[in-house]
Amino acid sequence: MAAIRRHAVYEATLRPGANGESVAAELGVTPKAVSQATVTYRRQELTYLKSVVQEYLQYPVEDSVKRKIGVALKGRDVIQLARLIVRAHDGWSAWDMPEETWRFLDEGERRARKILSVAAVDPGIPDYRPATLSDTGTGVSDGLDSRPPVDPFYDWPVRVLNALPGITAMAATRAADPAGEWMLSWQILPAMPHTTVFETGPHRDGWAITEWLVWFNRDLARAGEGITSTVTSPPPYLNQPGESLSFQTFGPTAPGSLTPTRWAQALIETWDDGTGYVPVTWPPA
Repeated sequence: MAAIRRHAVYEATLRPGANGESVAAELGVTPKAVSQATVTYRRQELTYLKSVVQEYLQYPVEDSVKRKIGVALKGRDVIQLARLIVRAHDGWSAWDMPEETWRFLDEGERRARKILSVAAVDPGIPDYRPATLSDTGTGVSDGLDSRPPVDPFYDWPVRVLNALPGITAMAATRAADPAGEWMLSWQILPAMPHTTVFETGPHRDGWAITEWLVWFNRDLARAGEGITSTVTSPPPYLNQPGESLSFQTFGPTAPGSLTPTRWAQALIETWDDGTGYVPVTWPPA
């Protein structure tokens, strides 16, 4: 955990306008601790990012990118290297390479996008992969949300779920509904921002909230509302280890049945009636 905290201190120095004193004051650490974390992790980051961009030189990246890589390899600018990795990665799917090289470059591009997200720098090239938990609910936007907009049928219920701590709700569409059912889904966030669940474990509140939601759904089912719950876990190679598990709430779409909006209203009433364990600011309907 100490190493994770030091890495978080280093990442805080990447934010716009951040310096050693401001980060120390914000995180409640000494300027010396900020300096030590920055020296240690910037050196590691530079070594790693340079190894990634050097690998790209073996593949048909644009000549202009190759020239910029040559310059960046001589410098110490983490942001510049991260932008180059994203740029070079744009045509990677057409390249013939060993599986281990593909994984190395793919992880390098993920790390580069995370750095740019923390630094609030626009990579300039959209990320078409599904959003991971580490990119959600952290308060830092990379400006490249490739997820489709939430269907109006689900918009407010999804925002209600996202008001709960430690989880992130999935945006559903009516076209994807199972026959005769609506569905809401959520996943548990990582314990620390800008990490994955595999790296730092699940968010403590996320587990407690999930337990509460399962209880809430079971109570509605016992009341005859036709609500069911389930959990799915696609293989980690489709996502990331620690980010495969997701929870679903299903309800019937037959006339007179509980709609997602009424489900969300019942959730708020039940939580505020004394079963919720932390104050929550609910979104307006």
